Order: sequence, then structure tokens, then C-alpha cells
Amino acid sequence: MLINEALHEARRLQSSLRAMHVDRATLDEADLLSRALQHDPVENVLPFALDALERIDDHLPAGTLAGLVRVRIRSLVGTLQAISDRRAQVTITHGAALTPRTLQQAAINGAGTGCLSPSQAWAAWRLAIPVERLQQPLSARVARVLDRVRRLGVTGQYLAEGLRANAR
Repeated sequence: MLINEALHEARRLQSSLRAMHVDRATLDEADLLSRALQHDPVENVLPFALDALERIDDHLPAGTLAGLVRVRIRSLVGTLQAISDRRAQVTITHGAALTPRTLQQAAINGAGTGCLSPSQAWAAWRLAIPVERLQQPLSARVARVLDRVRRLGVTGQYLAEGLRANAR
């Protein structure tokens, strides 16, 4: 999980900073960063965490060890941005209302929508299942039909790619 990686990397950053004997303000900033990443939900503290990493980077001296710590900082920034991007993607995907048009777009683009996986969205669109029946939680009958069609996902993938090519 990305947040566990971020916490582990933040602790390693703290250890590296202690080994470098940096000033107390930088150590305190790293400690606040580790504590912030333990906050739930972590998405609320991502802007603070990214700013804290920038402030830590600004206080590092020159040298080889500082260069290695900067690599660790860049790695942590990448992990935090991945968490932020994933959260934005989930909000867009699950926040969108399920309409016939969004179902069609999801099927053509090979993406999921609402509570449907990409293959389920394609199957539902291809089978013209009314969107009212696709609200979460899916009925057992609809889920079985979509799962059967999903097993034929390779065929569906090729058809979806053909639909995308024709749509252009």
C-alpha cells in the first residue's frame, strides 16, 4: 500500500537526517511529516507533507550524503503524488453519476464507472442493461451476467479497441 511505503520512507528520511546532524528545525520538520502521514485520512495532509519535504530539502547542506537524502526526498514526493493522483482518480470515477452516456464512454474507453469494473462497464453497455439496474450494490443476477461476460474479457477487449478505433 502506498501510504505504508510513504511512512517507511519518512522514517528512513528521519534516520538519515539524524545521521547527518542537521539543525533541530529540520529534524522537527521531519518528525511532523511522519506524524502527519499517520493521520487518517492522509489525503487531508498531503499538501502539508509536500511543503514539509520542500522545506527539509531547502535546509540540507551540500555534499554526497545530502545528495542521497535528496534522492530519498524525491522518492517520497513521488509516492505522495501517487497517493494524491489515485485519490483524485477514485473521486472522479466514483463521484460521477452513472448515466447511459457515461456507461457508453466507459465502455469505449475501457474504463470503469460507478461501481463497475472496465469489463463490467463494457458488458453492461454491450448488453444494453438499464443503468437503474447497475446501481451499487449490484443484484446477484446482474452480477452473474456481468461476470460471465467478463470471462470473455479478451474478446471484449478486442471489441472495445475496435470501437475506440471507429470512434476516432
